[in-house]
Amino acid sequence: MTFVNTLAPSKLALPVLFLAWMAFVGSIIFVLFAMRSLQSGLSKTFDEIMDRLSEVEHAERSGESGISIPKKKIHYAKVEILNQLAIGAFIVGVLLLGFFVGYNLWVGPAC
Repeated sequence: MTFVNTLAPSKLALPVLFLAWMAFVGSIIFVLFAMRSLQSGLSKTFDEIMDRLSEVEHAERSGESGISIPKKKIHYAKVEILNQLAIGAFIVGVLLLGFFVGYNLWVGPAC
């Protein structure tokens, strides 16, 4: 709040400032959900790898040959969407904050 009194002593367009803060909070929340989703996805992928490794070890012990390990690219669409939402919310917050400061400097009384 210190910068509000310094840059915007007349406190014009305060709802825009509150919207900017909500956008920043939304950005943080999206990042937290993305991190949690990524952690869950990596844990699931690790479990799949360990299961496959157990199958390969069992096949080696029993003398089977020709065991193939499929290679696939791991893509977490949910994490990508949440990250894009976080970036978007952050940019909206920066734009709103810039508008708030600019509006108060332009329209507000001269210091």
